Amino acid sequence: MLIAPHNPSIPDQPFARCTGDAMQPWKGWQQAGLIGCSNRGFGGLVMGDLIRQARAIGQCARGRALRRVALASVVALASIVATTLPPGAAKEARVGASGLPLPRFASLKASRVNVRRGPGFEYPIHWVFRRAGLPVEIIDEDGLWRQIRDSEGAVGWVHVRLLSGRRTALVLPWALSATKSNAKSATKAARAKVNPVPMVAKARPGADTVALIEPGAIADILSCDGRWCEVVVAQFRGWLEQRLLWGVAENERIE
Repeated sequence: MLIAPHNPSIPDQPFARCTGDAMQPWKGWQQAGLIGCSNRGFGGLVMGDLIRQARAIGQCARGRALRRVALASVVALASIVATTLPPGAAKEARVGASGLPLPRFASLKASRVNVRRGPGFEYPIHWVFRRAGLPVEIIDEDGLWRQIRDSEGAVGWVHVRLLSGRRTALVLPWALSATKSNAKSATKAARAKVNPVPMVAKARPGADTVALIEPGAIADILSCDGRWCEVVVAQFRGWLEQRLLWGVAENERIE
């Protein structure tokens, strides 16, 4: 079992890493053999896994104080699993303290957004976004703070005033990520350029092409029917296949 970022746009994506900032609290468990890597996606992580985890921890705990710590740790583990499920996973819908559903998509309101390691200004800055309109997924809430995940799976906390309900999407961001990961090992001749995505005039295959959209472009979403989204990119307006966008859930309808 492994807690790690997951890209809901790539079906059956294996867990990518066992270490890193997000895994710091669990390193001791991993070294003790209580948490290991898995190539199962979050959709395959079920409550039975948590129960088995709890039993394993309970067997290792000695004394009342240790049992309390073990129980609290399992509760925290369950909470993290619940908040990191992708939108398409089979799970019970949650509602945040704001009354809005979790998870949900939003976008960055400012051109500079500090992402912190916890829900408060006292927490250090984890990284900085420098692109207004970038879509993010809100996966948890704590007062005026929102825990967000970006298209690459990185998770952090952002103040609510820096977020907007305006719906946007990234065009094929995972294609760019794959290109970057292979950039060091591949030669210029071997690195094939990522093909642009055709924006079409109507929501059907074979419709006239309005423009060719580069992967990584931000699209303003006007509407989605579950298969196609009407979007605006720069001065162009047309339709893109919903499966090619990060920032809208699978089969989600937007009116």
